[in-house]
Amino acid sequence: MLDHDYRINQDIRANVAGSIIDKATGETVPAKVQVLTSQGRVVHPAGAILKEGTGDPFFYSEGTFEVDVPRGRTRVTVERGTEYVPVTLEVY
Repeated sequence: MLDHDYRINQDIRANVAGSIIDKATGETVPAKVQVLTSQGRVVHPAGAILKEGTGDPFFYSEGTFEVDVPRGRTRVTVERGTEYVPVTLEVY
């Protein structure tokens, strides 16, 4: 009989990176971003400015962002202002 030590790494990470692009100009633009993991946890880049207080949590992006998340479905929502329609994407 063989003696083995089996371990499962349950904290396998993935990287989510995004750019917020103005369709008319092709330039990156600042926006509010929420990244929600499959475990229901909101994550943000280190050093990002975070929204404080009531309501949905988010961070401010200058136009690009990158975060590490657990593997699985991740929901990314980007909002600019009331004159723009928010965009929500699910990535796997």
